[in-house]
Amino acid sequence: MVGYIEIPDMDVLLPLYLRASAENLAAGAAVLSQTSLPIGGISSNCVIAGHRGYAGMAYFREIESLKEGSLIYIVNPWETLVYQVTETRVIDPSDIAAVLIQEGRDLVTLITCHPYLSNGLYRYVVYCERTDGSTDESARAEYGNGKADAEGTVAEEPESESGEAQCVDSAFGQETADRQQNPDETSEDSPALAAVSSVKLIRMEKALRILAPGLMVVCIGILLLRGKFRR
Repeated sequence: MVGYIEIPDMDVLLPLYLRASAENLAAGAAVLSQTSLPIGGISSNCVIAGHRGYAGMAYFREIESLKEGSLIYIVNPWETLVYQVTETRVIDPSDIAAVLIQEGRDLVTLITCHPYLSNGLYRYVVYCERTDGSTDESARAEYGNGKADAEGTVAEEPESESGEAQCVDSAFGQETADRQQNPDETSEDSPALAAVSSVKLIRMEKALRILAPGLMVVCIGILLLRGKFRR
């Protein structure tokens, strides 16, 4: 895991993995091979794939709720990168040119199967460009204060007649049919629940990073006081 992706308008927080293998896609979102790393940079395009719903969980199911101006947060081990949706498009699975690097732009591209529950005939693509995020600080603060807790990232998946969902696999144009489970029957060791656990750990780690400096100051203060009283 290299970080996580947070999408307020989809109420999604998912672990982010390198390489869109079946295992990684079952556990969260995944960066497609031969695309840019999730660290930003001019003339880069990090293409992130996600299931259009899997094993009773939402994943990228609500991707069509993203509109121009929607914000995407990519958290890597060093920083939080903010991207803004600039365009959405429906493409053929073989249209590799649609996800290539665009010279001079810092992009994140989200991709999933389309239409929903239609055997993935096409790809739904969301283009997002880097922004400093200053235009939406209040919304970010409100969202970060608890709106997207781990439970909110795994909304239940409605049952379908076919019981099948199609998602992007490691090859750009390849499909894999994954049988959906009833949310109430999701096994305890399922990758979907493992993704929730990963998100909870991310939240805990984030909280510890915020609290650590304060705790260190308190500990130093206690040690100084103890030394003073001993004298």
